[in-house]
Amino acid sequence: MFINFRKIKPLKIGLPNGTHVHANYAGTVQLTKQLIIYDVLYVPNFTLNIVSVQKLINHSDLQCLFSHAQCQILDIHTSKKIGIANLVDGLYHIMEERNQCLVNNLSNFKTSDIDI
Repeated sequence: MFINFRKIKPLKIGLPNGTHVHANYAGTVQLTKQLIIYDVLYVPNFTLNIVSVQKLINHSDLQCLFSHAQCQILDIHTSKKIGIANLVDGLYHIMEERNQCLVNNLSNFKTSDIDI
């Protein structure tokens, strides 16, 4: 998912279980067409990608609007929605761009009184 990266001085990262891993690279990740995050650490030991909300909103012009089942990621200047994350098993999963288009298109879909 990195669109570019660079070698950094090894950074020790503490995990909730008390162990540590190291990051040796950082770079830029493009999650969707409009959602780009910078200074992302590459940690080869991780089996999934995680994003710190605090880092995301402190180092970009974004805001996150949380509800019981979803997080909308908005451009702070235009209030335009640039990403969606759905709650799955206690974690918010950022949707891939093609799924966002499907959701946006379905919201405009109208039906008549028929069973589908």
